[in-house]
Amino acid sequence: MARRAAPRRHARRSPRPPQLEHELAEDLDAALQRKLEPCANGERALVFCNSRGGAERTARKLKDYIAPCIPENDQASLKELAERILHEDPEAEDVVDLLPAAVAYHQAGLPKPIRRHIEQAFRDKLIRVTASTPTLAAGVNLPATSSSSANAAT
Repeated sequence: MARRAAPRRHARRSPRPPQLEHELAEDLDAALQRKLEPCANGERALVFCNSRGGAERTARKLKDYIAPCIPENDQASLKELAERILHEDPEAEDVVDLLPAAVAYHQAGLPKPIRRHIEQAFRDKLIRVTASTPTLAAGVNLPATSSSSANAAT
């Protein structure tokens, strides 16, 4: 009697990650705004900058673009977070000023507790855009729909 081969079982493959698109832009501000349009609808993005100052400047530029799209309940949660951070570190006014707009920057010069607050708010979908130095990419797993690199002048 001939022996039948067992049917092959195919291992389930996880879905392929989305392919990153590369874009060379003459107008960096306009290109970033185009890339970050989904953030107005609740998506999250990371913008990598080549310096600490560049990350802060980029976040400040994006604040006015993202702020009008933030729902009131998220604004209230972000204001509470800002107050909590200021209570813990009264010198954190620069980063706290951005939070009600759902924008932050993340770089090694920030105290660790503030970086952790920013990371958690990003995970909780409160912060829509985080401008960061590459140190964030090296050590933190944050869910983002989009990531961009910006080499802001120092």
